[in-house]
Amino acid sequence: MVSLCQEVNAYAQEHPEQVTDEPAPPVPTEAELLEIAKASKLAELNRVMDDTDKKLVRSTSDLVSALLTPDALTVHLTGAKATNSEQLQQSMCIFARLRSVQEWNRQLRTSVEIAQTVEDVQAIEPVLASSKIAEFMGKE
Repeated sequence: MVSLCQEVNAYAQEHPEQVTDEPAPPVPTEAELLEIAKASKLAELNRVMDDTDKKLVRSTSDLVSALLTPDALTVHLTGAKATNSEQLQQSMCIFARLRSVQEWNRQLRTSVEIAQTVEDVQAIEPVLASSKIAEFMGKE
């Protein structure tokens, strides 16, 4: 049994006037490859920042809740010790960590935008909120 490739090859040799070479697709330029890499990395950073924004909403809610409970309000107004002051401190620290993660990722986004090579872009890794919170909580 003759394979399809062999049949096509035999036909092409018998009828060269009907055979044309298809041009190879154009090879992307370095500038095009850089733009593709930048777009991909910026999309990755945006996904990470969106995830961090969601965590910030939750953290803000926890912080407001801790501030508005009677014990926390007493601590805030009088400086007296309260049972949930530790929760308030933890909420404030997590909130601050999340804000710093967002700032780092904004700076990384700027680094991507000004990168000159694909390798420079690929070397940039987003800062993940979950790893910074785990680090704070001593779970790393």
